[in-house]
Amino acid sequence: MISRMKKAGCLKVAIRSIGLVLIFTIACSQGVTSGAAQQENDRNAGRTIYVDGSSGLDTGAGTSSHPLQTLAAATRVAYQNYIHGVSTTVMIQPGIYREAVSMNSSIASPSASVSFVAAKPGTVLVSGADVWNGWTANPSNPAEYTHPWIFQWGPCNIPKDWPAIPSVVDRREIIFVNDALLKQVMSPGDLSEGMFFVDEASRQIRIHPPAGTNMPTATVDVGVRPHLFNVHGISNFTLSGLTFTRAATCLPGGSVELFDSSNDRIENSVFDWNNWEGLVLHNVTNLIISGIRASHNGGSGLSGYQIKNMNLKDTETSFNNWRGAWGNFYFFSQAGAKVLRAHDSTFWNFRAFGNQTSGLWFDSDDANILIENSYLSSNQFNGLLLEANQGPIAINSTRICQNKAEGVRVLDSDSVVIKGSLLYANKGSQILADGRQKSRSDHDWETKSSYTAKVKSLTLDGNTIVGIGPDQMLFKTYQVDANSATTMFSTLVSNSNDWYNSATPRVFQYDPELSGGRKVHNLDFTGWQSVTAQDKNSRFTPPQQDLAEACANP
Repeated sequence: MISRMKKAGCLKVAIRSIGLVLIFTIACSQGVTSGAAQQENDRNAGRTIYVDGSSGLDTGAGTSSHPLQTLAAATRVAYQNYIHGVSTTVMIQPGIYREAVSMNSSIASPSASVSFVAAKPGTVLVSGADVWNGWTANPSNPAEYTHPWIFQWGPCNIPKDWPAIPSVVDRREIIFVNDALLKQVMSPGDLSEGMFFVDEASRQIRIHPPAGTNMPTATVDVGVRPHLFNVHGISNFTLSGLTFTRAATCLPGGSVELFDSSNDRIENSVFDWNNWEGLVLHNVTNLIISGIRASHNGGSGLSGYQIKNMNLKDTETSFNNWRGAWGNFYFFSQAGAKVLRAHDSTFWNFRAFGNQTSGLWFDSDDANILIENSYLSSNQFNGLLLEANQGPIAINSTRICQNKAEGVRVLDSDSVVIKGSLLYANKGSQILADGRQKSRSDHDWETKSSYTAKVKSLTLDGNTIVGIGPDQMLFKTYQVDANSATTMFSTLVSNSNDWYNSATPRVFQYDPELSGGRKVHNLDFTGWQSVTAQDKNSRFTPPQQDLAEACANP
């Protein structure tokens, strides 16, 4: 079927496997002196602080036999160690930690590191919610319950460059009943089963739990903390084996945010069921992300801005943007993962499916990107959107299937190579070369040099590209003038592909933009070969395997 990808070191983009270290800290009072813990650790290996939310005490020594109780206390120790050049591992015992942690430093230690590690991966949950008891049945509707509402948050502040936002999208309230997310409504008249309404004027919240809920014994989790880990200016930071959930985060923030750092590692961790984004990366260099899941978030699962040398592998961002979908807000900042200004980075075995938005979006100034052995399927919009990038961007051995818009949309992006991949049953078209804006001008964030991106130097090599209905084109283009069309088709390289659509042969769109107005020609395979002089060694033939089955599993 599709060949497995090569290792990142084989790539021309020079991705480096650099160890990374994560640090979480929380703004708290004075640090804890832990002389016994210091003696317990090998000085050359740094220090280990132990945390146990069940048996620990923040007045303890922080040793394995006398652990601390909170992440906050451990973070104070780790931060003091870091600024004095001493590495720290915070070893966390299983449990739910209802805390918000932040660590900010203007001093980057060149050698010290901080690691937050679950003693047993998957058993440490950092929650933005508290359990609220004392719900009262509504006398006028016994299916509803009320509780005093202690916050006056109001709508979130919308960034100045954003469009108008539907009122339910700019809220941060998040509530679960027995682990089931309730949907927020903005009017008490809209309240029905599985929903909640916040009445800030009367300082009351009303919920209508799912049918069959026994409220006296139900667990009601109410999001109260906007960020769970917020890290600024601390390098050599490792996060391993933790789950971050139920943060009441305003757009465009995330439950975990990592700013202005280098040599970091995030592994085997989960970022899910947060009100907006799961994981946010900003101005980060030399980052390894492996084995994480950022799914079921109200906005994007993962977002990154100004990223250099990121090696992302075995990662999933699925079923995101439920908050956006509540207000029919699908497509401005959100995707399963959205990355802006990433350079020299690899996405290997990346999975994005079932998102109520696009699967993976590279937006502006993305260069030397490899996407390999990945899976982008059944998303509400594009499987892969490439917008305003100078490239190169390579997509190898990847399945892009059954998305509700184009499989790959190349929007004013240069030097895109799709090789050895499967594009199947995507609505609209399997590939859209979208040049309706002619070109996009921007600058390289590293060199500050300007560039102009447009649809050119697109390469298709050794792919299987199949539609299943008369409305599913195989190759579609939209060019605004003859010059754009000439540039796109004269730089197109396409060969050794297997194309097919049993419903119609005219599945190739030729858009030359002649002087009399836009003239689109839907061509069959022979016509496509003739006008483009491409695909001489390609075939228009039924696939030899069941492509629905090939696309069925991540």
